[in-house]
Parts: sequence; structure tokens; C-alpha cells
Amino acid sequence: MLQRLNAARCAVALCAVASGFAPAARSTPPRCAPARLSPDREELRGLRVKELQAELGRRNIRWQTFLEKEELVVALSQALEAEKDFSASKAMTPGKVAELTAEQVELEIQQGSTPFL
Repeated sequence: MLQRLNAARCAVALCAVASGFAPAARSTPPRCAPARLSPDREELRGLRVKELQAELGRRNIRWQTFLEKEELVVALSQALEAEKDFSASKAMTPGKVAELTAEQVELEIQQGSTPFL
């Protein structure tokens, strides 16, 4: 019972943060934070279709025309691969604004392939 209550509390908290109704800044990550995804397709095949759709939606990738789960897996795998190689400091992701520290900026400038505006 207590585990279900904690899981429900985490789901509500994550939903509130994602929709902008709660502050996102926390000093420590929540216990229910999702693990970082890898572009490994076998790992992604283990996710539910709704989870794949949510991850694609967070990355502004249109998934509504996909009919098969494998299409979702391939699209998410490609997006994760692009994110992996996008930033040397891993602080930036494609299509998102990010605030960088001085050290992260130096690392990005040294790499030379990260696009700056």
C-alpha cells in the first residue's frame, strides 16, 4: 500500500513539474526520476508504447503517424544517438535552451562542433 502511494505521489509530482504547475528545481533528484535512456534498441523495445511516445514528445518528434512499435523505437534511438553526439559537456540537447557554466562553455568551444547562437 505504501509503495503504491509513493509511486502515485511521484507520478503526480512528475506530471506537475512537466506541465509547469510545480517548481522544477530541486537540490536532490527525486527518488522516482527516470533513468537516462541509451540509444540501444533492445533496451528501448522493453519500454511500453506510451513511454516511447512520451519520450518522443519530450524531444518534439512527431510520432502520431507511426503504426508499429518498432517505428517508435527506431525514431527514439536515432534521437538519442543525435543527442549523445551533440554536446561535449552533455549539458545541451538539440532543440532546447540550456544554461552553461564557464567550464562547460570552454569544453564546448574546444570541441568546436557544437552550434552556438
